[in-house]
Amino acid sequence: MRKAALTDSVKNYIENGILTEKFPLGSLLPAELLFAQTLGVSAHPVRKAIEHLIKNGVLQKQTNGRKMIVGFKVIPLRGDNDITECFSSNSLLMHSFLVRRTLETETARIAALKATAADIQQLRLYLNNLLVELNSPTRLNDDYYLEAAFYFHRSLAQATHYTPLIEAIEQLRATIELQQFLMLKYRTIVADDGSAQTALFDAITAGDSALASQLM
Repeated sequence: MRKAALTDSVKNYIENGILTEKFPLGSLLPAELLFAQTLGVSAHPVRKAIEHLIKNGVLQKQTNGRKMIVGFKVIPLRGDNDITECFSSNSLLMHSFLVRRTLETETARIAALKATAADIQQLRLYLNNLLVELNSPTRLNDDYYLEAAFYFHRSLAQATHYTPLIEAIEQLRATIELQQFLMLKYRTIVADDGSAQTALFDAITAGDSALASQLM
């Protein structure tokens, strides 16, 4: 993978970690070497990603060299209006991801109860594409695989045979992708190896709705 792409992947990993509270605001970021080992990359893209996040005010370098999680910049939602309301972009995105988690949990539960043999076959196709994306970085330039995580979750929604859930997943994808300032995609974080999605597929195939919703 190109160095720039690796740097972006590390940056997105850290940003997603902040949004999901894996890296809480005010806490110290793990050491660069630990990040590199966790993600299976060299220290260079990790260092570059951290430098970028410091420049954008997401991280703050401490006197001891450690980096503290500060959060995302405040974004005005009403231009220069006198009654402009500003929200932390981290709060705005956090709500999007919380909605996503709720939707996907309910989708997984219903899919386990209602999925047909044809649905399972379709879900297997998108799971395979997702595993290709996660394990073959050279294919990340192919949009068919870059969007694999979204298509996997959409196929889950389709397996519910409930139109409002299918439409909600589509709408949520658009909401997340509109927030271009973080360049977020409806996709799996870089450190994931696909084991969670495989376990989810197995739970749905077995018709275990409780386990399917728990895995989300």
